[in-house]
Amino acid sequence: MGRTWGKWSEHDAGDGWKYYHDAEANESMWEMPIEVREELGEMDDMMKTALAFSGEWGVFDAGFGTLYYFHLPSRASVWERPDDWGSAPEMSYAQLAILRENEAAAERAAADALRRKERFAPPKAPAKTPLPPPVVAAPPPPQEETDEEKKLHMERIEAFRAMLREKGILPHFKWDGALPRIAVDDRFRAIADMDERRAIFEHFIKHRKAEIAAEMKRNVKKARKAWASFVEATLHAMPLAQMSKKKASFEQFLGTLTDNASFQAMTTTVLNVLPLAVQESVYQKQLDAWYPKAMHRRLEYKRLLDLWSDHKKAVVDADEYTDPAIAKLRTQVDITVLSAIDEEEIFATCQEDFRKEEEDRAAREAAFKQDAADRLERQAAAREEAAREAAARRSPSPARPSPRSESRRSPSPRSRRSPSPRSRRSPSPRSRRSPSPRSRRSPSPRGRRSSVSRDRRSVSPGGHRPPSPDRRRSSRRRSRSRSPDRRRRRRSYSRSSSRDRKKHARR
Repeated sequence: MGRTWGKWSEHDAGDGWKYYHDAEANESMWEMPIEVREELGEMDDMMKTALAFSGEWGVFDAGFGTLYYFHLPSRASVWERPDDWGSAPEMSYAQLAILRENEAAAERAAADALRRKERFAPPKAPAKTPLPPPVVAAPPPPQEETDEEKKLHMERIEAFRAMLREKGILPHFKWDGALPRIAVDDRFRAIADMDERRAIFEHFIKHRKAEIAAEMKRNVKKARKAWASFVEATLHAMPLAQMSKKKASFEQFLGTLTDNASFQAMTTTVLNVLPLAVQESVYQKQLDAWYPKAMHRRLEYKRLLDLWSDHKKAVVDADEYTDPAIAKLRTQVDITVLSAIDEEEIFATCQEDFRKEEEDRAAREAAFKQDAADRLERQAAAREEAAREAAARRSPSPARPSPRSESRRSPSPRSRRSPSPRSRRSPSPRSRRSPSPRSRRSPSPRGRRSSVSRDRRSVSPGGHRPPSPDRRRSSRRRSRSRSPDRRRRRRSYSRSSSRDRKKHARR
């Protein structure tokens, strides 16, 4: 007879299996009764608080430093230390649980071996009958598990893994350190073999890191999506009067959410998972997408304010404005306190007026630009006409020579006579020599410009440009102001110049 729990007692069937007997009803059963399970659960909870175990005794703390000893089979408690305490080595509850599991596994293994031996053992022959010669039989084939047994075994393994997750087993845990946490669980005992338990534990630890990373990635993705939806909804619900051309920073945005109930709810569920840098990047992305639309709405809001302030009396007194949105305008005390729904309704109502005003403004701008272009064309044409007139005034008409000047320019008989032999002689070697490199070089751009400008001048019949009366008078004034020596040099230069011109004309 083994342990007892009230009316139930535990007995050994002799083949390694245990059964439970009810003394009052005189009934027996293989499965553990519910009453026994409950008492064992309470017993396990109590045994977890034990300080140590030795053999069949356990020591517990009664408080204030007082110890008492509990006999496990009989469930009796004593204050004095029993005599057989210390006969077995002391151990903790985890070590005791491991020891019991090993003993139970050994008993089950022995029972299985006994059943297999009895199942495949040859039948016993009668004692008087001569024994037949021994026949060497082939070893029995290993038994294959059925589909139901495989399914049940896989369910136990999955339950074992779920138990490891519930107990908070992390990738850096060791088998010896995690065993006290999981040894008292029924899902741990459902796996009969200790080696299989450890193999499942090692496999779980090996893949737990990847599972945690994937779970964290899913949580961050979910939190990012929820935060983006919240920011978008908050920005779109912002009143138009609070919008400004300057974008609000992330700290300013968080400052406006101190009284927001939705934000307070997200603080514990989403924001604890999402890093602060990711929160700011999501906010900036949503702000960049919302800002152009917000500025357009802000412009329409200002135009609505101008329309209301300029035509308030006309809108209030007009009978044709029967739209409900305009009716709200009539009764509105201050348009700056309009709700978002009122703003949208008023925008939809006044959209036609806004469109007409926009078309008129565009037409005025186009007419103004066309007038400016025409004015510039007229100014350019006037400048060209003035330039042509000035050029015509600057170019003098060719003067008609007087008879006196004709008589002066007509050559004398002496000048028409044939040239002298001296003039017919061949040029000297000095005149036939090649020009110097200095004379061969190309004229400077300044000289070319001066020659071109001289060619363009009007030339008189005498071969030179006659000086204008103004230049004649200015030269007289300069000649009066010069000294006699300078006037003398000027006259000699004029004579030499006239001789050169005559020589050039004869050639």
